[in-house]
Amino acid sequence: MARSPSRVQSRLEQKLQAQQHLSILALGDSFIGDEGCELVAEFLRNSPETTSLELRGNNIGCDGANFLGQALKYNSTVSSISLEWNSIGLVERGIENLVEGLCTNTSITHVDLRNNKIGPACGSAIARLLRENFTVKHLDLRWNELGTSGGKSLLDALVRNSSIQAIELSGNKIPHEILGEIEGLLERNQGGAGVTHAGAGATTGSDNGTNARVLTTFAYNTSPNRGSPFRASPSRISPSRTRVSTRGATSFDQPLFTQQAEDQRKEEINRRAEENEYIDDLSAKYESEVASHHKTEQKVYELELQLDQEKAKTRDCRNELLN
Repeated sequence: MARSPSRVQSRLEQKLQAQQHLSILALGDSFIGDEGCELVAEFLRNSPETTSLELRGNNIGCDGANFLGQALKYNSTVSSISLEWNSIGLVERGIENLVEGLCTNTSITHVDLRNNKIGPACGSAIARLLRENFTVKHLDLRWNELGTSGGKSLLDALVRNSSIQAIELSGNKIPHEILGEIEGLLERNQGGAGVTHAGAGATTGSDNGTNARVLTTFAYNTSPNRGSPFRASPSRISPSRTRVSTRGATSFDQPLFTQQAEDQRKEEINRRAEENEYIDDLSAKYESEVASHHKTEQKVYELELQLDQEKAKTRDCRNELLN
């Protein structure tokens, strides 16, 4: 027996009602799925106080992205949306649905799409976002699967976008030559100052009047732990040492960094497996209780029917005796 949708929706409705007048809608790891996104979309239409959406880890796919995209088309208050650790890119239409809404949105400046199974075929949709939206300043695409063709699509679109300040692309298997060109265009957008490396998660700063940045180790082929940037200890260095070589990733601490990322990835997988097992156990118990309840109701109904039949027989016998 499938889990009752009304029960899941009622829990989500309670959470939405509790956060109706808050600036941040926090629904991380709530497993709302695509159906839950329809309720979230309706919530956004009636909650102008909401400025930030936290929807990571919710098993959101193509249909859910469509609900959110439609809501964001006409929303002018949300400035940040986090969709990390979902499956929006599993079907190409999913990312297209979301981008459709973002392209006309004029308030969102930060978009987090980490770990969303965004493959090379989705590169054209992300490129469309860069060509048509000039409000988004920070786009996080780490730990997807854009590859060479996806990276080229982003690069071509970025040539015509001078407003975005940072695009993070670690773990997408994009060649370093393309990453270098993307970084150059981002530097152009910031007027030549130090910028966030495309995917490295660096920041800007100054040191003795000279622009400097926090450089972090760049992992090319590792997978992440959700919510953890997997950065080595940062150190402030001069701009002359921060340009990433197009011939390869930074070499210092790379084996240690890669092993650390792999260990944390395995730990996250095990944690998720335990959570899913616990949820499955609860679902099985709930469904068993529902089935048992239905059987009890059926038994009660049968007994009541039998009682009515016996009462009818008793009345018939009494009438015969009286006659």
